[in-house]
Amino acid sequence: MAQPLLNSGIGRRLLLSFMLAALLPMGVVALVAYFQVGGMLVDVKYHRLQQDSRSLGMSFVESLNWRADDLQREAARLAQTGATANPRPVGFLNYHVLENPSWPALTREQAHHLSKGGTLLFLEGKLAPSMLTALPKTQRLLWGQLDKHNLWRNEEAPEHYCVVSADFQPVYCTPGLVSPSAEAWPQLLDQRNGGVFPWRVRQDGSDGDYLAAFWQARLQAAYAHPGIIVMVADSRQAVLKGLERFQQVFSAIVVATIALAFLLAVNQIRRQMRPLERLTESTRRLANGDLGVTVQDAGKDEFGSLAHAFNQMSGNLRYKFHMLQMLAELDRAILGASGMDDLVQLVLGHIRQAIPCGSAGLIRIGANDAGTFMVALGERGKTLGAVSCPGIRERLSPDAEQPWLQLQLDTPSDNCLRPLFDAPLKEVLLFPSWVNGRLDSLLILAYEKRPDDFADIVAAGLSVADRLSVAASNLVWEEKLYHQAHYDALTDLPNRVLLRDRVEQALVRAEREHISVALLLLDMDNFKQVNDSLGHAAGDALLIECARRLKSNIRQSDTVARLGGDEFILLVSELTPGSESDKLESLARKLNEVLTMPMLIAGRQVTISASIGIALHSDEAENFENLLRMADAAMYEAKLQQPGGFRFYSANINEKAQARFELAQDLREAISRQEFLLYYQPKFELAGRRIVGAEALARWNSPKHGLVAPGLFIHLLDEMGLTDWLSDWVLKTACAQMAAWDRLGLPPLSVSVNISPAQFQFGNLLEKVRSALDVNGLAPQRLEIEILETTAVDHSSEVRDTLAGLREMNVNIALDDFGTGYSSLVYLTQVPANILKLDRAFIINLVSDTRQQAIVEHIIALAKVLNFCIVAEGVEEVVQMDLLAAMHCDVIQGYLISRPVPPDDFVHLLKKHVPGNGLMQ
Repeated sequence: MAQPLLNSGIGRRLLLSFMLAALLPMGVVALVAYFQVGGMLVDVKYHRLQQDSRSLGMSFVESLNWRADDLQREAARLAQTGATANPRPVGFLNYHVLENPSWPALTREQAHHLSKGGTLLFLEGKLAPSMLTALPKTQRLLWGQLDKHNLWRNEEAPEHYCVVSADFQPVYCTPGLVSPSAEAWPQLLDQRNGGVFPWRVRQDGSDGDYLAAFWQARLQAAYAHPGIIVMVADSRQAVLKGLERFQQVFSAIVVATIALAFLLAVNQIRRQMRPLERLTESTRRLANGDLGVTVQDAGKDEFGSLAHAFNQMSGNLRYKFHMLQMLAELDRAILGASGMDDLVQLVLGHIRQAIPCGSAGLIRIGANDAGTFMVALGERGKTLGAVSCPGIRERLSPDAEQPWLQLQLDTPSDNCLRPLFDAPLKEVLLFPSWVNGRLDSLLILAYEKRPDDFADIVAAGLSVADRLSVAASNLVWEEKLYHQAHYDALTDLPNRVLLRDRVEQALVRAEREHISVALLLLDMDNFKQVNDSLGHAAGDALLIECARRLKSNIRQSDTVARLGGDEFILLVSELTPGSESDKLESLARKLNEVLTMPMLIAGRQVTISASIGIALHSDEAENFENLLRMADAAMYEAKLQQPGGFRFYSANINEKAQARFELAQDLREAISRQEFLLYYQPKFELAGRRIVGAEALARWNSPKHGLVAPGLFIHLLDEMGLTDWLSDWVLKTACAQMAAWDRLGLPPLSVSVNISPAQFQFGNLLEKVRSALDVNGLAPQRLEIEILETTAVDHSSEVRDTLAGLREMNVNIALDDFGTGYSSLVYLTQVPANILKLDRAFIINLVSDTRQQAIVEHIIALAKVLNFCIVAEGVEEVVQMDLLAAMHCDVIQGYLISRPVPPDDFVHLLKKHVPGNGLMQ
């Protein structure tokens, strides 16, 4: 009887009850006593360990004290006699006398302590462990190296102890003991000199539990040292060894109680085992798949009621099992990303076994709201044809309180479904599946009369319809995610990911079919100006229009993609070898013609061009990245040579691109290394025959490239977005240099600086100029801001307000390179400038070209009427200077006077200036 009893759940529960009744009171008392005694033993041990740690710490302090006394006595002896140090000192390994240059580095506190005749203790660092004291009335120190093992070994000390330094590093530990980590000590100390704590030491692959106590000896006053921490520990196992006998007695009592409880339980449950065995066997058969199993002769007691409920459950499971099986297969199909057709066929193949009904079918709703009916027949669904029921469609809504619909086939409004079923069937239940508010499908269950288990049928139908909705929504969502991952959000063109895939496929096909592939990289010229002037929304509209034009002017087999920003890339495949260059050149010209056609953006006509780089598939471009890199290098070359043009990739372009990349990398390092400097080119006043100012010109003094002219790095700074930084640096440096010349007693000169156009619109230029002048104590009229004509004609309010503010401050504004930009004389009356600089293009042929002389003379005359000061750039000959003087030009600048020179050489020019002829000695 014992074996069935142990296999019975009721028997085990009764057995457990008896055991708990006997063991619980006794166990509680025993556990309380066990832990109380154990706690008392631990507390007593902690108290003893605290006393031991203090006693041991005091012994270490006494040991340090007598060693310090010996060291000072030795120092006094050496100071009086001048003898050598004792070669065999007691308590030390050796003595060393240190002269002044070889003194160790001491803190202010240590030096003060030493000067008062004290002794320094070192337990950390290179000097540890040692003591240091001064020889009286000398500039020498006596250093004694302590014997570590002799210092910390104490025969009367406890078995386990550690000495820890002030920075919580172990100085000495007995074998088998490890000090806590440096991170744990601050929390243990907690502003106390002593304490206790449990400690676990890992040794030889196993952990040992210890009880530990510590005492902190403070040695600041005696040795200018923070002190030591003495930790004493003892094994927890040794402390609690007295509890082992208590455990043995308690175990014997528990065994006896278990045996008695078991015998009593067997006697009480013997009568209940037979009906339970029958119920258990029936349950086991049901679990093995026998859905027709029943329990017979179960009696009329509680076990009989349980058997009756079991019989009802087994009958319902025949229906539930098939329903769950269908839903599980449906879920697996959904997770497996199966198509909707496969899911529909799966539902129709199982629906009549899972849900009791006379007939079942499903209507798929197409994009035009037309339905296709499929009926459940055998293991697969059979398509019967199209069906249209607009009256029923109007009664369905995703927001309806009742998510299903019951119809009578005899009702005129619902008889559109009558042809789908046989005559005896009179009622149908409709379960719609919705996807994003659109009706996707209708599950239909048909009955001759309303079934008894109506609520279960509705719940089952809703479950199937919900899964169909989830499946359809997943397919829609996957399509959406794919589109987001592979297409540009703004232009709806393929993005870099999809382009890479298509390029790699095209390259594989090109290798196989011996055809050619090319990439055309298009970068919009001056696109930033559109964003800055019309706003980012206008820039986005321009990119969308460019994408539309590009897409409509390529072959269907080609791909146009957006890389990001204002860059587009065109994949041209299926090119016949030998003729690809002509075709690509024709295509590049066609695309540029299409893009340069005016566009209506933000209510304004906008014209934009694109620089195009073309790279053909070759041995150098075996993959997408190489082909893209080559196209990018060619595009950059096209932008440098002629914006709005195109260039084919060549090895020479690659070398230039590599050199440009290296120069850009060196340029970034140059900023951090402060390799930039300013050169100054003198401005010479023709009337007074004297230097009246200078133009500050940036130079890059590179250790690798030498002195780099601005024409080689200014455009790189612009691409890197650092032109504003350069403008700020030039402004501050030039103002500081003027102040430095003032301190040398030189006559006050004006200096002109070139400012980035973006600074006038976004750079807080007024505040920066005011700050630079105030910091260096300069008058505003000594600073000259040079602007290009493109900045002068900017109609934005920010630029106009900035220029007007500078003039109100009395800062000079110069129109640089006049005559090479817009050259509209109207702007001379509108721009708040007071200096006009003639570009060197007017000066080169001034002597030989009479028409050039007439133009320059009239420009100067007109500027004089408008109260402009005239500065002529690029003067290299005396004849040019004399002609300009005759035309009443105010100031000249050029190699005739001097090349741009460093600040010190500029001072030398001023000192060597010979008044009267404007030439330099």
